[in-house]
Amino acid sequence: MPDGTRLDGVDLLPFISGRNTADPHAILFWKNGDAGAVREGDWKLVLNHTEPKIQLFNLKEDVGESRDLAAEKADLADRLHKAWAQWSATLPPRANPPRIGQAPSPALKAEPITVSGMLSFRQPVNKEGKPYKAYDVTTDQAAVYTFSGMMARQGCPSVDIAGLVGHRVRVSGQAIKRGPRGQFVSITSIENVRQ
Repeated sequence: MPDGTRLDGVDLLPFISGRNTADPHAILFWKNGDAGAVREGDWKLVLNHTEPKIQLFNLKEDVGESRDLAAEKADLADRLHKAWAQWSATLPPRANPPRIGQAPSPALKAEPITVSGMLSFRQPVNKEGKPYKAYDVTTDQAAVYTFSGMMARQGCPSVDIAGLVGHRVRVSGQAIKRGPRGQFVSITSIENVRQ
């Protein structure tokens, strides 16, 4: 490890061995690019790339993170966001910048979108070589809008997306980036559309 390297963490051995019975973390932080999260007690603040940029959840009362309290608890959300920003500023530069000659995916301004088309399923492989669930909505004009299984669970937790494959659907959400197959969408609703 290079001289001057500052480790960000806590030695958990005293807590695991029982020599220290206090809480090892008063506050926890996560970061992925400009996105991240903060956990303090029962509260979790989520920082997103798209709207809503900041979400606040009480995990004791809402473990499924379905009720965003950022507007109701604006002071708490602001305090946790400032704590995350201060922590984030102490971190070294990103260790995995885009490869030389590799253009990043063109970003879109996160805008509301509603599209209708046939829903299909595929299982592509991510950069780490791991498969993931992807759903495509192909419009009558052959435009493709894609969302992942994870986004479907977050945006529409009570909908059986797999049961809609092969059906004509209407999807609402936000277009968040362009990909090789079309636009990637963060969905907020999906419904079967009878022809």
